[in-house]
Amino acid sequence: MQSYCIQKIESNNTKPYIILEPDLNVDNLVSMYKELKEKYGLTKMQLAIAIGSAESTVSRIFSKHHNANKPTLFALYLALKEYEDMYEIKKIEANV
Repeated sequence: MQSYCIQKIESNNTKPYIILEPDLNVDNLVSMYKELKEKYGLTKMQLAIAIGSAESTVSRIFSKHHNANKPTLFALYLALKEYEDMYEIKKIEANV
């Protein structure tokens, strides 16, 4: 289950608003990756290609030898969610 962060944004010129975003920590991303790897065989190479990075970069991020910036973590999150959706659709289509 994905956890989320809630940010309340206030500005002098606008009404306050709340942003709901995924909790982008490496442990959560590794957990998502491991689940997709076990269920569907997703590889770090596929994930790296999806975010326009090298497989070694994904490996270093997941092993915490590289501190990824927030845009990179978000790209990993989006790629993992896309793969999850794609695999679920294929699973549903296979059962029809």
